[in-house]
Amino acid sequence: MSILPDNILKMAQKNDHITARELARFFSIEARQLNQILTNMGWIEKKHYVWWVATDLGKQNGAIEYRVKESRVRYVHWNKEVMYNEELISTIKSTVRTYLENNLYEEHIKEHYTKMGYTVWHYAKDQSHFEKNKNITLIAKKNHHIMLIHCRDNQLDISVEELKLFQEQRDRFKEENPVFNNYN
Repeated sequence: MSILPDNILKMAQKNDHITARELARFFSIEARQLNQILTNMGWIEKKHYVWWVATDLGKQNGAIEYRVKESRVRYVHWNKEVMYNEELISTIKSTVRTYLENNLYEEHIKEHYTKMGYTVWHYAKDQSHFEKNKNITLIAKKNHHIMLIHCRDNQLDISVEELKLFQEQRDRFKEENPVFNNYN
């Protein structure tokens, strides 16, 4: 009979590894933001549109796949050393800086049109930075005029395809919000 608990190996593993949510909390960002960053870095990818799996590059940087036997759901845990990974830290800083700059720009645009007498609200508030770059961001309304505003990363060029996409979004917005059909 052993005096060591049966789950001693699991306890040791838990102390060496953290979940993505804990890692996100360490960097003071949301877990979904961290997952997007890790995806962009090529460290994780979505499998069957349901769960995250570690890529070979992710495994080289401390990713460990964890699977719940009962539900077969997979998660990616991380070696705690990843908290000090220079590439990850740099990418998070860059992403957060860009996110903050874009939010400040959106607020500047919102203030500008509010001072002009428009009622302005966020249309894409809960979207990621990547999604905001492709979608309507703000709605401004004054009398019977409505403006659909697309605040985007100013480092990107606007293509003809993106203009067509914006026109489709405009049409879809008017379909989903018929109260604005008589607005210019």
